[in-house]
Amino acid sequence: QIVTQVEGGFKFRSGGASVNLTGFFASTDERNLQINASGGQTAVQRIFRTYEAYGAELQVDYEVGPVAVSGGATWTKAEIARDEFS
Repeated sequence: QIVTQVEGGFKFRSGGASVNLTGFFASTDERNLQINASGGQTAVQRIFRTYEAYGAELQVDYEVGPVAVSGGATWTKAEIARDEFS
C-alpha cells in the first residue's frame, strides 16, 4: 500500500486565545482479491480501488483566569475515487 498524504496548518496565539487550523489531503490504493462461490462455480475477482480524502480541522481555546473553553470541528470529504473490477 502506498499512501500519499499532505498536511499544513496555521497557529495563532494571543493572550488567552489560540486558534489552530490544519488542512489535509490523503490518497491510498487498495489491491485485493474476492472469491465468489455460487451454484457450484467459483470465481476470483480482482479489486483495484483508489481512496481520496481531504478536509480541514479547527481547534479554538480561550482562557480567562480559572475558566477555560475549548472547541473543535473537522470537515472531511472522502470518497472512492476509482473503482475497477476484473
